[in-house]
Amino acid sequence: MPDRKSLPLDLAWAAYLVSSWWKAEMPAPTAAADPSEVIKLLARNGLPLLTLERDDRPTAAALLATSPFQAAIAEQQARMARQQAAFGEIRARWAQAGIPAMFVKAMGPQPTFPYISNNLDILVPQAQQDAARKIVRDLGYVELRHIEEPNKFLFRRYHLGESAFDLHIHGRLEWQFEFVDSRAAWSRCAPAADCALAAVPAAEDGLLIALAHAIYENKALKLIELAKVIYAARRLDPDWDRVTDGARRRGWLPGLWFALALCGRFEQQLYGTASLPVEVRARAQRELLPRLRRDAAAIFTGLAQAPVRIGFAGSKRLYYEKLLADPSETPLERARNVVWHTLYGTRVRLRLRSQRPLLIALDGVDGSGKSAQAALFERALEGAAVRHRVVWARGGSSALLQPLFKLGKRLLGREPGVVPQRVRMVHHQDTKTPGAQGIGEASARSGLPTTAWLGQETGPNQRGRQLSSVVNRPSSSPEQAREAERAALFAHPLARRLWPWLIALELGASYLVRVRWPLLRGEVVVVDRYVLSALMELGVRLDRPGIARTPAARLLRWLAPEPGRAYWLDIPAEVALARKEGREAPDFLARQIALLPALADELGSARLDGTQPVGVLSDQIITETLRGYFDAHRTLLNGLFWANPRPLMWTDDDDPGSTGEPAP
Repeated sequence: MPDRKSLPLDLAWAAYLVSSWWKAEMPAPTAAADPSEVIKLLARNGLPLLTLERDDRPTAAALLATSPFQAAIAEQQARMARQQAAFGEIRARWAQAGIPAMFVKAMGPQPTFPYISNNLDILVPQAQQDAARKIVRDLGYVELRHIEEPNKFLFRRYHLGESAFDLHIHGRLEWQFEFVDSRAAWSRCAPAADCALAAVPAAEDGLLIALAHAIYENKALKLIELAKVIYAARRLDPDWDRVTDGARRRGWLPGLWFALALCGRFEQQLYGTASLPVEVRARAQRELLPRLRRDAAAIFTGLAQAPVRIGFAGSKRLYYEKLLADPSETPLERARNVVWHTLYGTRVRLRLRSQRPLLIALDGVDGSGKSAQAALFERALEGAAVRHRVVWARGGSSALLQPLFKLGKRLLGREPGVVPQRVRMVHHQDTKTPGAQGIGEASARSGLPTTAWLGQETGPNQRGRQLSSVVNRPSSSPEQAREAERAALFAHPLARRLWPWLIALELGASYLVRVRWPLLRGEVVVVDRYVLSALMELGVRLDRPGIARTPAARLLRWLAPEPGRAYWLDIPAEVALARKEGREAPDFLARQIALLPALADELGSARLDGTQPVGVLSDQIITETLRGYFDAHRTLLNGLFWANPRPLMWTDDDDPGSTGEPAP
């Protein structure tokens, strides 16, 4: 046994707990554990706590019974239940289409379901991968095509701007290039003993998957990979000749010997045991390249740690040797693979994340939920690693216009806070017809009946009654007083002529710096209050329902970049007032709501029901927008690096059940 006192305490306890996988008889560390630190180390090493919770060794059971462990176990139970429910829905649709599925990373004690990673890795036959992708899309998932690889597709379902479930669909067992013969893996897989959702790889394929992923993809050997190797060696009795032959057939046999050498040293360091068969250890010692033997010795020099880090240069050299030695590829294909991998690695190391620009506009009255939806969309973009920014823009809010606003009041004979008697009378007038005087005047100028200006095309309806009740509500709130002051200012002919041009120039300059320039740099820009909101306010303040066709509005629309997606949130006035807790003037709000539909139609903005729950609305906006964005995610820079994703090759005439590969 090694001197366990030399191990970090959290690593010693983690190794002790993991030994329950193969029912090891070993003493527990003598020093008391910090449960929280042990849990963190297990998480960094990808160990699912649910595989440990049935450990009946007294010392282990006592640690697992502590509050931190019980809380972490409960959280992982809930996570697994959510993932099983989400994948169960997908699996049922795949089964109807005759598409089999295999858990890529399932190996070890129960539960078999590999819930611990950020996304569920599922293998489907390569000939059916596009059919599988289409089914997942139809279930409301977004395909994150900017971070996928050939034959490896990442799907995400969003809720409240965050990932509710991530699914990685693999057409082959590869990390850029195939490391395990997928056809052979299908022929050897078996149903999971405790989960009917998918098959599990044979022990030999499970070992190849775990070790190739550690050495060539993660460049680190975690406790989870060591546990799988020891578990397979002690409990599953794999055919080691089949393991080595599988690596040889894909050109990475030296990498396999290196991985097994690391596992042997790691096991010796943690447990003082050697689980690999004697003949396997002897062959590894005999065939391991001298430089890899030196690398393995150097990695385990110094203080024990987990994960065990593998140097970038050494891992990259192994990768190129695999590409050049792969006997399943022709010489021309090997050369192409070397070029593609070099381009891919260069792009990653230089952090060249080329992406398409996109402008999303969110409009509506105050209280409609624009800012909440913008914040949730920002959360989704951050989670998808998309460069972005969120912009809030309201006409007349810039520091430049505030002095002009105050100057205008003085020049027009208005003192801030003083409301003329005429305006006060109009403001509190109790009219019997729907709408306030300002709306009636606007209707007369537009040639439309008052009911049409309020959203009543033919006779009274619910929307008209709601607006009428809000408009006719008497109020003496500070906001009402401020709104009456603004109305008095905009009643002056000079203000009515100049203000639209000032707003157009102010917002046009703001859009140039805060919207157009980021778009030119390839960013995704979300604007909370865009042109529609600006024209809505102008139209109401100036009593011009046809504001969009005025010269100043045309200038603003010309200066503003065209949105790729534009939404306006429609809510009743009563709901908006309740959300703003009375901080809005009811008549001004009602007039905005009346103007919005026609103005939105003219500007091409899509209506959304703002009374829906926030999560339902955000899921719709995010899914629709990101799906359209990623479906066209092709850029010149990505093309130069051979990195543009392959489109979904699918038509309704395709047979989802056809496959050229054996299925379980």
